[in-house]
Amino acid sequence: MNICADLHLHTIASQHAYSTVTEYAKQASQNGLSVIGITDHGPAMNDGPHEYFFMNLRILPEHLEGVRLLKGIELNILDDEGTIDLKSTILSTLDYAIASYHPGISPAYYSQKQYTNGYLKVMDKPLVKILGHIDNPAIPVDYESVLLKAKEKNVLIEINNSSYGYIRPGSYEVGKKMLLLAKEIGNKIILSSDAHFHEQVGVLDMSIQLAKEVNYPEDLIVNSNINLFKECFNV
Repeated sequence: MNICADLHLHTIASQHAYSTVTEYAKQASQNGLSVIGITDHGPAMNDGPHEYFFMNLRILPEHLEGVRLLKGIELNILDDEGTIDLKSTILSTLDYAIASYHPGISPAYYSQKQYTNGYLKVMDKPLVKILGHIDNPAIPVDYESVLLKAKEKNVLIEINNSSYGYIRPGSYEVGKKMLLLAKEIGNKIILSSDAHFHEQVGVLDMSIQLAKEVNYPEDLIVNSNINLFKECFNV
């Protein structure tokens, strides 16, 4: 599978990550990627950058090391109403947003119904283009409801390569079941590294394996084709 873009990358602005924007761009160029997206954690993450960081992303060039550079954020979903941790006035200056639940930020006692409602509500937010790692078993979800709304709103379902190592145990098995349903519904998906170090950019071996196991149509994998990607992200 020919991957053209990786839109889930964390820089040293997220203090549990270890590479700069320039290091990512250089590595992406070496790895043959056409587009990368910087998506540091929103301010609700304990070591996430201040909102001013996202306000100032506009100073970054559109191209770096020959790679198109999109400016984004991984928003934290804070509750079951889809509340997010960045002001709409700042969010509107970015190219796109990933919206994710993270244990320790949302209440641990939430039910499947509450998590599902949060995902449904957050998809109504402008610029939310991707739902992050929703196959995490620690965050139970009614997948049919979420996937149907994602298709309606043209929101992409992320297949997160980092989840399938040691970070979110059980995600691969849940992700396989989720992808089979997404295939039936016809959801567009995006494969992402969720890199926290530049050598991980574009490394999507487990995500590709999962997509191939369920024979997911490549014309629904938006970063497997540059024309499909450009159409989805208007770049």
